[in-house]
Amino acid sequence: MKLAVGQALLFVSGLGHYEAYLNGAKVGDRFLAPGWTDYRKTVLYDVYDVTAQLRPGPNAIAAIVGHGFHHVAPERYYKLAVAYGWPKLLAALPIEYADGSRETIATGPAWKAVPSPITFTSIYGGEDFDARLEPEVPVNAAAVLHVPAAAGARVLESGRPLEGRKDVVLESRTAREAVVALGSGRYRFEVAR
Repeated sequence: MKLAVGQALLFVSGLGHYEAYLNGAKVGDRFLAPGWTDYRKTVLYDVYDVTAQLRPGPNAIAAIVGHGFHHVAPERYYKLAVAYGWPKLLAALPIEYADGSRETIATGPAWKAVPSPITFTSIYGGEDFDARLEPEVPVNAAAVLHVPAAAGARVLESGRPLEGRKDVVLESRTAREAVVALGSGRYRFEVAR
């Protein structure tokens, strides 16, 4: 950034799911975003205020896109196989500078793709992650494949986001029950045999 930033909002949708990053830090707290729809009719997107994440000088924006419900391949799950197409990412970052000038950075031909250590994703079949493929240094990027936009109307995601994994602490356990701490609460479970 050459000028002081007044406000910057990231509008983003990934079909099936995405995680967006700005300067190496994950944007927002959503998990498996955006939510699921009939993508032929509705495509959800999210908005994040990233003003505080931008810094003077060069900035880097990136995203990981996985299959989600947009492309359920039958390799590991056979009850439902549906494909609206390959994963897609649509993002725009309109920036309003302190002096009132504006600029928008958006997905398009200038974006590049790099290989990922995530070698397989499926909403039902899980994810394969090969740590040997994680780049230790920046890699040469290839041009992204440009595909037609999803047909559905773009709608702001308004539901409560899914939350990622929470750490559970086992406080006590007997042959008949277990007590766990989750966040600020304590829960007692009957142990089945």
